[in-house]
Amino acid sequence: MKRLLLIRGAELLMFVVLLAVPLGIANPYVLGLLTLLAIYGILLIGLDVSVGYLGQVNLAQAAFLGLGAYTAGILVSRYHVGFAIACLAAFAMCLLLGALLALPALRLEGPRFALATLSFTALCTTSLNEMEWLTNGAQGLNVMRPPFFGQALGARGFYWMCMVFLAAVWLGMRNVLDSQWGRAFEALRDSPIATDAMGVGTFRYKVAGFAFGSALGGLAGALYAFNFQYLEPGTYVYALTVFLLLGVVLGGRKSLWGAFVGAALVALLPNLLSNKGLFTTLSALGFLLAAFAGVRGLMSKRTKPFQAIAPIVSTGMLVAGGFLVSNTEDWRTAIFALMLFSVVVGLPQGLMGFAAAALSKLFRIPPQPLPEPSPLESVLPARREGSNTVLLELRDLKRHFGGVKAVDGLSMKVLAG
Repeated sequence: MKRLLLIRGAELLMFVVLLAVPLGIANPYVLGLLTLLAIYGILLIGLDVSVGYLGQVNLAQAAFLGLGAYTAGILVSRYHVGFAIACLAAFAMCLLLGALLALPALRLEGPRFALATLSFTALCTTSLNEMEWLTNGAQGLNVMRPPFFGQALGARGFYWMCMVFLAAVWLGMRNVLDSQWGRAFEALRDSPIATDAMGVGTFRYKVAGFAFGSALGGLAGALYAFNFQYLEPGTYVYALTVFLLLGVVLGGRKSLWGAFVGAALVALLPNLLSNKGLFTTLSALGFLLAAFAGVRGLMSKRTKPFQAIAPIVSTGMLVAGGFLVSNTEDWRTAIFALMLFSVVVGLPQGLMGFAAAALSKLFRIPPQPLPEPSPLESVLPARREGSNTVLLELRDLKRHFGGVKAVDGLSMKVLAG
């Protein structure tokens, strides 16, 4: 109960504060940043399905953001459909394309899967640029924000609308992760072979998870189009893909809170890079934290030398770069790479993974209890002595690991009893 109250209470408090922000702040620039935070929150929750739960480096989420944005933008600007229908169409389009991409791509593993999704992103960017008859190509596409059930949405109304979408996706995703699908996703990351052996269709769940995450990217794309009201193919390129991946890893994988923190990073980091003094200050703070954690881990012998020293070196390079370069925005890709390296090596669970462990100790929250084991007699079918019914028959079973033939031509019958 204590765990439930603290976690659900924190979620409720966060959304109450976010929904109340426009009542006290009328600055359109601040509202624009917070609106972008909500949109990126939906986008990163979808990306975390494949990166966090399926354990695959997905480099196609920026493409689905663009596809969703152009689907909604074209429907609104050329066919004058409503707000809800445009969002639903963007969701459905990316759900379908995500499934079609997953069917061949998820048969690959590791770097090959990453390259397949990266190729898809490059193909989508090129197609959006070349299909001028539909997208206006490099000239860009102007999109009018449609009314919502007859009500025009200003900056404040659209912000509330995006926050409602984020809350709905948050609640829906939490329920999915608490269901049989969520348990299957957890098992898939730990061991796909064991998951298959337990009767869970690994490939089916992977395709469904990837398609659902892609559909959330399409929904975020529709809101993105209505937020900026101008679309240009050069936005959805490799740099944005790396940026989104950085947000998921830094915020914390397999965590809704991690996706939210990562979204805040993605929304605020471009503004951070434009302020050299603020960037240098935060880099120095990161360097001090990395040095403190690294020295402490080495002294307690809980951290390997490379895991302790590498983040110190990389954050130190960020501090030095803040003093040496004249314009930090010109070094955006290098800065993202150093930040990503620091987090992956020094903080593999991300900021929220680290914070969750620290808060659990502080408030003495016990880990989530495992379900009670079922009595074996209630799980197994009743034994029938003397029956010759065949329960299982194997014919010419083979299992090869490369050149090692672990099983080769096994046939047998298992009778009841």
